[in-house]
Amino acid sequence: MIGIPTVALRGGKCVIPGAVSGLTSLIPLDDPFAVIRTFVHDGFERILLDADEPTVGEGAHLLEAVLRDGAAEFDVAARISSTEQAQSMFDAGAARVIVGTRALEEPDWLAHLADLFPGLVLLASQVRDREVVTRGWVRRLPTDLLDLAAELGGIPLGGMIVWSADLDGDGRAIELGLLEDLCETSSVPVLAAGAFASPSDLRALDHRGLAGAVLGAALYTGELDSRFIAQEFAE
Repeated sequence: MIGIPTVALRGGKCVIPGAVSGLTSLIPLDDPFAVIRTFVHDGFERILLDADEPTVGEGAHLLEAVLRDGAAEFDVAARISSTEQAQSMFDAGAARVIVGTRALEEPDWLAHLADLFPGLVLLASQVRDREVVTRGWVRRLPTDLLDLAAELGGIPLGGMIVWSADLDGDGRAIELGLLEDLCETSSVPVLAAGAFASPSDLRALDHRGLAGAVLGAALYTGELDSRFIAQEFAE
């Protein structure tokens, strides 16, 4: 299993990422390029860029600058909702693009995009009570996560990233049973994103067959030791 740090870009600045999709802190960091190079120096080769929509102002310029700098292999989550936006991210240097709301609500578009970029599109799914939700955790789709995974069979995705809203009081619980079932059902690699705060959290995912864990604030606060995690969860 691979550990993937998140670098969050908002309004032309780098901020500390949150544990849940769509949430970031308001604490700016001095230099996104320095943050990325620190992760690379610690041993991470793959980084998730959680960014503003790729056509919006200073944020778009910073995102493109980071991609063109090419310091790491970047997965880009930037509210991508069109084929043209995805193409622009690949043109700028993205290794993979992450799509969510439109892909979940318009499966034909997701299939078309994956056919254009086989193995390079990741589907991000927010989950509450095993049901898929979109639009900032507000809209519930008439399907659960396992049914969704079954419906994706035959689409050449690069993987699924699951953010779960089913967290306990301190924000660190993870839906291990659901994720294990998903790995058994899915025809593509499954990655989880959440408030993982100890190596044992990540080992629990690894033991259940997940391909990766998307890491957030814990790498910035020191709850997770960046070098140790990069070494233990390198593939």
